[in-house]
Amino acid sequence: MMHSVAPSSPNVKSMGTLDFLSGRITTRRSSSSTLKNIHGILNTVSWGILMPIGAVIARYLKRFDSADPLWFYLHVSCQLLAYILGGLAGFGTGIFLGARSHGVEHSCHKIIGIVLFCLATAQVFGGLVRPDKDSKYRPFFNWFHFLAGCSTLILGIFNIYKGFDILHAAKFWRLAYSGIILTLLLATLLLEICTRWCVPRTKLSLSNSVEKNTSTVIAAASMEV
Repeated sequence: MMHSVAPSSPNVKSMGTLDFLSGRITTRRSSSSTLKNIHGILNTVSWGILMPIGAVIARYLKRFDSADPLWFYLHVSCQLLAYILGGLAGFGTGIFLGARSHGVEHSCHKIIGIVLFCLATAQVFGGLVRPDKDSKYRPFFNWFHFLAGCSTLILGIFNIYKGFDILHAAKFWRLAYSGIILTLLLATLLLEICTRWCVPRTKLSLSNSVEKNTSTVIAAASMEV
């Protein structure tokens, strides 16, 4: 019978101690395997959950006047926490694992991780030097922020599934994360429908009522004169 001995296969994820007197074997997981799991958890929570939630908040909550400026602080908090967990801690553990894994290369996963770190870092520093709303450079910043954000979301989710393949993650974790992503997509679709069709009609009806009330007040004032 043949066994897989790939660097990430289950057969080499643990270490064992053989007691020749009793004939017992005591197994324990290697520190490298534990660090890989930590790396995967950090990046899944940051790039794969917090980043999309922050993007949804920025896109839809800001359309409600009553949510200003709360939506901005929620958006920044989500993205900053995601950057700390994934961009700093997750990326750092990835660099450490790469340095320890001699002869083991996951080139695609590593390159995407580096690109993600660069994009997220550019977003953080871009937010610090964000032009004013009246600045002529603001449209260029908005386009950069949008394109970099979309690229980060797509690459982040794709790299998480690459990480699942590398770690040989159980099917349960793939299904659980896929369920989270589908839930976020469904919430995005519902919010898109509400903000694109429901909210404009509500604002239109409110503006019409205000105009009618204003015209009524003006007419009553003219009659009194």
